[in-house]
Amino acid sequence: FVENIQIAPNPASDMVFLKANFKTAKDVGVEVLDISGKTLLRTDWQNAIQGNDYQLDLSKVAAGVYLIRLTSDSESATKRIVIRK
Repeated sequence: FVENIQIAPNPASDMVFLKANFKTAKDVGVEVLDISGKTLLRTDWQNAIQGNDYQLDLSKVAAGVYLIRLTSDSESATKRIVIRK
């Protein structure tokens, strides 16, 4: 699951793009968490499939290290991202 999603750029300043490499469409829950695990942002990425990139606005998030948790069906993955202002 996690190998099929890329997050770029990393580090980022305000926008990040999630790129899917799934052969069939999936609905993916996207959460941005601080390093202590507190959810700062939660959204849904509908029909994540190859070629359907998702733009995530992190402009209101302060500089620091964050986690992006991705969930779909019974699968879950967490990736680290750095925000620089």
